[in-house]
Amino acid sequence: MATAFERGPPVELEEKLQHTEEWTRSILESLGMSSDARGTGGEPLTIPLDEPVQPRQRKLVLGPVIVDSDDESDAPVAPRATLMKRRHSQRDSQRHRDALLKGKEGSRQRRRWENDRLLHVPNAQPPLPSDWEVHPTHTVHYNLPYHLAQFWDRGLREMVNERRAAEAVLRRQQLVAQQSGTAASPSPRSSSKKSPKKASKKAKAAGSPKPTSPSPTFGMVTRDLRQAVKKSETIKLWVRALEEPVRQYVFAAEAARRALEGDEETVAAEASPSLEDDDGSDMPSDPTAASDTYAVSDQDDDELVFVGRRTVVEKEAQASWKRVHREVGNNTVDSGILFDALGDGETGSFKRWIAHSLSDYYGLTSQSTNIDASNRVVYVSLRDEAIRSGAGPILIPRPMWELFEAA
Repeated sequence: MATAFERGPPVELEEKLQHTEEWTRSILESLGMSSDARGTGGEPLTIPLDEPVQPRQRKLVLGPVIVDSDDESDAPVAPRATLMKRRHSQRDSQRHRDALLKGKEGSRQRRRWENDRLLHVPNAQPPLPSDWEVHPTHTVHYNLPYHLAQFWDRGLREMVNERRAAEAVLRRQQLVAQQSGTAASPSPRSSSKKSPKKASKKAKAAGSPKPTSPSPTFGMVTRDLRQAVKKSETIKLWVRALEEPVRQYVFAAEAARRALEGDEETVAAEASPSLEDDDGSDMPSDPTAASDTYAVSDQDDDELVFVGRRTVVEKEAQASWKRVHREVGNNTVDSGILFDALGDGETGSFKRWIAHSLSDYYGLTSQSTNIDASNRVVYVSLRDEAIRSGAGPILIPRPMWELFEAA
């Protein structure tokens, strides 16, 4: 019994060889060739297996154009425009990017690149690794005992705040002194008609105290106030109207000081500066007699009164301040001027700024306080150095509004 792994009868090898010889002979006859061996007199079998050989050429690179020339002949060959293929590394590289970032030599981009890197700065120093470290900006106190923190809540905080406030006031005074262009000049009333040498000798012989040292802002006018007065004539009227009560207050304080010292001869001349102007001329008592007030009457007894700006400003200024004082028992310990009706909004804020400027000009102290939500007042008073016992005479500068009239 035959199994699946058994094969059929094998094909005889002789029959296969016979079929191959017959196939070869028929092919040779169809090609017209003989079956003789190569080199025995028959024609050789020539079948072109390779492509035709091209003559050797060399490439001449002339800019972006490639010219092919033949080695055998020197005849000129027409140029053929062929794009040069660059290597991939030449198309985009870090060196190429850096060159584009720098720019060409002498260009604005190259100058900016050099300035950003401080190439031509001889004292330039590269940053150190410590410069990139993160450090606190405040002062660090190492090895500080923790139990010392309790003193911060026991009054040290108030001391630090007071010191900072005093430094802020000093900086403000220095700023005002820098912006000022006017030096302090004594008032004609406070100056003596005698020569300075004789007056100084007489003062030394009598043992009179020295004048109170003025503040750094005494007699100084800020640049901002000068520019504001130049822009508007009304601001000049505000300055003059607000300066009158301040100047009267300073004269009254000086008269009271002299009265306490027993100098009664000059009290009568200094006690009432409000009745006459600073130049000695009497002020008009009738508001309609001012130079900027004009009245016209017709036959029907109808009167038209044109009130000028000066009269309006003076009336507003007279109603905007009052004299105040503080008493302990029956003794007055503090007195000053209170500007409580300067208005609201930008106008009131500007008038309060003028009041503070006048206080600095006369060497006084001033502060703003809110009485209620809609009323902010300015309190002007003497400094502590001027009211303490043994203080010298109070210096009085030239009226501020006269400086603006001269300008």
